[in-house]
Amino acid sequence: MNRANRLGRWRARPVAAIVAVTLAAGVLSGCIVEGSRHIHTEGRYIGDQTLSMIEPGQTTQTWVLAVMGEPTRRSVLDGGVEVWTWDYRRIRHADTEVFLIFDGDKRTETTQSVYVEFADGVVTRAWRDTPR
Repeated sequence: MNRANRLGRWRARPVAAIVAVTLAAGVLSGCIVEGSRHIHTEGRYIGDQTLSMIEPGQTTQTWVLAVMGEPTRRSVLDGGVEVWTWDYRRIRHADTEVFLIFDGDKRTETTQSVYVEFADGVVTRAWRDTPR
C-alpha cells in the first residue's frame, strides 16, 4: 500500500471517531436526562376579546350567560345588584431529572377571576382581576 493511501485512511479514522462519539453522546443524553410537563386547568377562562364585547347599560344577563357560560358563583348584593364570577386556574408542572445528579420540580399556578355586575338584568360593569 502506498504512503498516500495509508495517510488517507489515517485521516478518515479521526473523523469516524468524532462522528461515533457525537452520536453516542446524543443517544446517551436521552437516557440520562428526562423531563415532563403537565398543564391542568380548572374553571372557565374568559378572554379579553369576550370581556370587551360587554357593553354596560346594553348587554343583558341572558347574553352573558349564553356567551360566557354558567358562572362559578353568583352573589346578590344590597339593592338587588347581582355579581357573577368566573374563576379560572391553570397549573403548570415541569419535572426534570439528570440521572443521579439533579432532580428538579417546578410548579406554577395562575388564578384569575372575571366579574360581571348586573342591575335589573343589565350589565352595569365588567372587570377582571390581575393574575395571581
